[in-house]
Amino acid sequence: MKRHKLITLFFFLVISFVYGAGVGIYKWFPFDIVQSAKRKLEIATVGRLEFLSIAARNDILKFDSKRKEVACPASTDGTGVIVSLGQSNAANSASYLYSPDEVPNVINWYDGRCYRAQSPLLGATGSKGEWISRTAQFLVENGTYDNVIVLSLGVGSSPIAAWTSGSKLNDRLLQNLKNIGNLYNVTDLIWHQGETDLLWGVGQSQYYNSFLNLKHSIRSAGIDAPIFMSIASYCNGGVYPNSITMAQMELVEKIDGIELGVNTDLMITPQMRHDNCHFNLTGQDAAASELASLIASFHKTS
Repeated sequence: MKRHKLITLFFFLVISFVYGAGVGIYKWFPFDIVQSAKRKLEIATVGRLEFLSIAARNDILKFDSKRKEVACPASTDGTGVIVSLGQSNAANSASYLYSPDEVPNVINWYDGRCYRAQSPLLGATGSKGEWISRTAQFLVENGTYDNVIVLSLGVGSSPIAAWTSGSKLNDRLLQNLKNIGNLYNVTDLIWHQGETDLLWGVGQSQYYNSFLNLKHSIRSAGIDAPIFMSIASYCNGGVYPNSITMAQMELVEKIDGIELGVNTDLMITPQMRHDNCHFNLTGQDAAASELASLIASFHKTS
């Protein structure tokens, strides 16, 4: 009887060992379920930490003694007002810093005051360059606007969920839209974001619905300007297309008021990024030129 139990135990251990090896090496059931659960836990954990860090961000550029405050221009039919949102490539993370002389027809609006635009832009995170002011200057040069006011609100590393209703970034966005909307008519919004969500493994439908939530909050603030959706997910590699870029394209194709912006995943090659993620001067100028052309075409035909 004792020998029978030992033989049974031996076979149980052998079978357990073989099956365990099969799960680990050959990905037998339930490998996929375990990995999926592990990934969801990792995303949730990183997400909570990321939301905490975003809530406590202290690198939003709020003051620069070198900035020259100017009188805010009068609102006219020729005044463009651009609001840029998203993560680091919509903020101040590019390599080249544009001087006021390079963007002479652009104003940086921040906290109710106007400044001659220059990189980095007040209102966004980071202390490096950007391409939004260059986009604005191109819009003057191509005759779309006489002058452009830029409200820059990009926050590095922010996932799309951090921009949805009820979040700190959404509250900040709505307050800024209310403040600038009291003085000007917002003409264009630029959304450039997706790198963090690709890293976290966010699904297509999740990204799609999160952006619809953000769009609804923008419209509820009385802003009906077109939202130019960048096709963006690339940072230090990645496969294209993917769940994020497919969600972005789906939004452009299906939702009124969301227009195609720059596909920076395709246009801005690794050689046009100073760290294989953020744009260098070549990338900044290329993205700005393309977006200015898209915005100009939209307004000519609308």
